[in-house]
Amino acid sequence: MLNTDINTRKEELKALITAWADENKLLKPGQVIEMDVRIKDPDKVKVTIEGYEGLTDINLVKVADIPNLSVRAMNCFANAGIETIGDLRKTKLQDLLKIRNTGKWVLRETESHVKELGVELGWNIK
Repeated sequence: MLNTDINTRKEELKALITAWADENKLLKPGQVIEMDVRIKDPDKVKVTIEGYEGLTDINLVKVADIPNLSVRAMNCFANAGIETIGDLRKTKLQDLLKIRNTGKWVLRETESHVKELGVELGWNIK
């Protein structure tokens, strides 16, 4: 594979990933995607998004899509701008408790339903 082919592929992938990241609201204003391409097999390209290297697919699940989550819980998180499980995981427990109408009951419920998806939030609410 020629070097120009690799660069062309890199730009195509960058455009694809940028569109996907924009659609999923993963990029902050002014943030750009940095790509690290290592070619062992021309069909396999490693792509990382700066600031989201540890992101897994479960983090992209929208709070509104968590099965059996109450409307109250969804509204609390929506009003605070928490849209995904990834947002929940990044927000400190103390900050979650400051959200209007969000108490221990909402957080226990959320933790329980997220756990059913195989994700531990580690809140340990008593």
